[in-house]
Amino acid sequence: MLTTDATADILQLAPRTVRKYCQNGWLESELIGGRLAIDEDSALWLKTAMDAYSRLGERVKWAYIHKATGVPLESVAHELGKSVDMVTHGISFYELRRSEILLGYGADGSYVLTEEVMQRLSLSDMHVVHSLIAENDLDSMVSFDGSRKKYAILACSLISFLGDRRTEIMYRSDYAAEEIGCTINEIDRIALGNRIGMKVREGHKNSSYLFTAKEVGLMKQIYLPN
Repeated sequence: MLTTDATADILQLAPRTVRKYCQNGWLESELIGGRLAIDEDSALWLKTAMDAYSRLGERVKWAYIHKATGVPLESVAHELGKSVDMVTHGISFYELRRSEILLGYGADGSYVLTEEVMQRLSLSDMHVVHSLIAENDLDSMVSFDGSRKKYAILACSLISFLGDRRTEIMYRSDYAAEEIGCTINEIDRIALGNRIGMKVREGHKNSSYLFTAKEVGLMKQIYLPN
């Protein structure tokens, strides 16, 4: 068992943060003689998870939401160029952090965050997510930060929206264009003419397309026939 100060040294955190992590259940601990004693294995695991989280950076959200919607962890790690072990640990620490964020929304683990949906659908504009909610493509709950609305999206509605593509990593038109060696307009023309890919907002002319790796390969065959 470790003292609070020793654990703080291992995790490179302030002692008060260590105590908070114990209260949150992120660290296994108990009171012995009126002092907080922290399980060493728990502290070392958390250190590994924190380091992995830090190394993944913003990509940890991408990794989490792809795994959460059904993409195999091996595929997620391969796409990131990281080991499965590292991605697993990074996601684990992210899950601890996001649970606190969801509490702020009054939501539980059955919901996902707007920025996570943006990562899954390769979006740069959160208003597209808001439009999908307004059009009943995604189910959500709303909370308020002052006068600003905050949305949490029901995970099962996102999985339903993805349909058969839920277990696949999807790529935008610009990625497909670079892979094939053509313009984005040509990609969108091939997609429209051959009913390939998924439009994020079906029926909207300017909505972006998403493609699986297999669909990118199919478009390449169409654009560059043997």
